[in-house]
Amino acid sequence: MIVARLVFGWALPQSRLWALLMGSAMAGIIVGSMIPLLNSLNAVYIGLLFSGAAVASFWPSMQTYAVDRLPFDPTGIFILLSCGGIDGFASIPWVMGVIGDRISLRAGFWVVPICLLALAALLVWERVFRPKHRENNITSM
Repeated sequence: MIVARLVFGWALPQSRLWALLMGSAMAGIIVGSMIPLLNSLNAVYIGLLFSGAAVASFWPSMQTYAVDRLPFDPTGIFILLSCGGIDGFASIPWVMGVIGDRISLRAGFWVVPICLLALAALLVWERVFRPKHRENNITSM
């Protein structure tokens, strides 16, 4: 994941954050949807590798994108997203485990593509109902 974060950060300009987030979400949905269907443990590991690369850009890119889009103090946004993100995304493996225990391990793997689908829907919603940009923002290019 760290290699993917470094590559995305180096290769893409800030003005392309929305495209990066949407592309990563779509790639994660596709790869993540294949994982529960695989029958080989080696194939699952390869799928997890590509899934990790797909979600690698979310944390730093989402924070930067939110700071650019929201008309609030950037420090407060970073604090809110950092604190909320830890609780929110620490719950995802827990939900996967609960589903894995109660239904099946394969069913637990569907949590990630469902979350990425929700993220993609929110990105589309934000793009359609675009709020006014802040002065001198980086995504209006």
